[in-house]
Amino acid sequence: MSLERKVLARTKLAARQQRVALIRGWIAVFSALVFVVLWLVVGIQLALGRDPGLSAKARLRHQDAAVRARELRRARRRAAIDLSSVHARRAAHASTDSSSSSSSSSPSSEGDSSDGSSAPQPSTAPAPASPAPTPIVTSQS
Repeated sequence: MSLERKVLARTKLAARQQRVALIRGWIAVFSALVFVVLWLVVGIQLALGRDPGLSAKARLRHQDAAVRARELRRARRRAAIDLSSVHARRAAHASTDSSSSSSSSSPSSEGDSSDGSSAPQPSTAPAPASPAPTPIVTSQS
């Protein structure tokens, strides 16, 4: 019986070694296949012009352009707000000038003004706001 047990053990050992070799072979084939497929994907992307290294730079350029555009919109908004406040001040100033000029144009008892000159008073209107910044033109615009 011990001879039969040794033969049985050897056949089991051989079968096990054969399964291990088969599994190792499949793992090697699968690894090589995955490697080749990934390199094909990268090669095709590069051939199509989708270089990941270049796209990172393009993404940064796009982000820079977006930041510049956002700042330009903010500056235009500020300029529009400044202009509307200037127009409101001018309108208010014009209304006060018209009311003061109508009251000063009423005839006085002596016929001329108190200081003897008929020159208008200098305007105290605020200085006009600076013009809106010129837009930044890039090759992507």
